[in-house]
Amino acid sequence: DRADVRIDGVAFVDMGRTLGTPLNSAVVQPDGTVKPGTNQIGRYPVHLHHLMGPVNPSNTGFQAEISNCVVERPTKWGVAIHDTHFTRVEDNVVLFPRGPGIATEDGSESNNSIQRNLVIGARRELDAPNSAIPDNRGDGFWFHGLHKTTIANNVAADCAERGLTSWLADSRNTRRIPTFRGEDISQAGAGESLRMGSAEPFVQGNEAYGCGQAFIWYGLGLSQRPAPHGDPAAPHFTVADMVAWHCLQCAALYSEHEVTWVRPRFLGDPSQLNSDWFGFQ
Repeated sequence: DRADVRIDGVAFVDMGRTLGTPLNSAVVQPDGTVKPGTNQIGRYPVHLHHLMGPVNPSNTGFQAEISNCVVERPTKWGVAIHDTHFTRVEDNVVLFPRGPGIATEDGSESNNSIQRNLVIGARRELDAPNSAIPDNRGDGFWFHGLHKTTIANNVAADCAERGLTSWLADSRNTRRIPTFRGEDISQAGAGESLRMGSAEPFVQGNEAYGCGQAFIWYGLGLSQRPAPHGDPAAPHFTVADMVAWHCLQCAALYSEHEVTWVRPRFLGDPSQLNSDWFGFQ
């Protein structure tokens, strides 16, 4: 948990063991023997898994950094951020993942910086019976947790499903998250309680082109209803300077959040963007 992770300029090619097909992990039997699995969970080329990072008395910088790397043809996700906070994932390229190129996994992730990354050619696992499960589709970026996270200047190109999508965790659940860098939330009284789905991200300058859908936001709140305009109880965030080029659908919102759009640009055939099946939903 206290690993000091700084990875820069590394290529991960044809790596990962977890597939987009149903999971089948190894199981320890009551007699102590191990029943092997055929599709072990959590084996991704880059997997930041419950990473606390080093003790950080100055509470500055990042607890982990993945930068200037290439992840090519991962068997499922390219870069997975799982219950990990204060992490920098910037200036990376993910090529042809079988699922999302970059993902936050369980909804607790907070205070991360995901900037200037490029994902090309994400595809779903067509042979998987669970290919409709959100985290198993061909999205460029897939976010389950976004609390106080910066999503800026990323590009998704030629992705089968969505360029950038959030699928926020159910707000009936809560998790402990750290309040400062290096905090050990396993200790009694440490951290703070986060209501799952209560994202407060900074989203600016992202781009999608040639994708099925450019930007999709699923905010799974208690009532799973759209937020009335001006509702003070609804979480609020702003999407600024988003660009969508030649996507089948530019933006769809299914959320309790109140969203402010600033300077969006949707480029393509106007007859398609204005039809019932395209544009905002």
